[in-house]
Amino acid sequence: MTDRRPLLRALYDAAVAAAHPNVVLAPHLPAAPKGRVICLAAGKGAGAMAAAAERHYLDTLGLAPERLVGIATTRHGYGVPTRRI
Repeated sequence: MTDRRPLLRALYDAAVAAAHPNVVLAPHLPAAPKGRVICLAAGKGAGAMAAAAERHYLDTLGLAPERLVGIATTRHGYGVPTRRI
C-alpha cells in the first residue's frame, strides 16, 4: 500500500500557503485615507496580518510611516516582526 501522508501533507501546506495574509489580505484593504491608518489585529494570524498591512500601505502605496499606527495581539509563538504596528 502506498503511503499517502506526503501527498496529504503537500495538499495541506498548499492550502495554508494560499490562505496566508501575504497572499489574500492586500486586495481587501481600503485605499489610504487622507489621515492616519489605524490597524487593529487579534488572534493567531494577527502578526502576519499586521505585517501584510504594513507592506501594503508602506511599501506598495508609499504611505508615510508616521501615518500608520496600530496594535496586534496574538498568542505566544505566533508573533511576526513589524515596523509600525
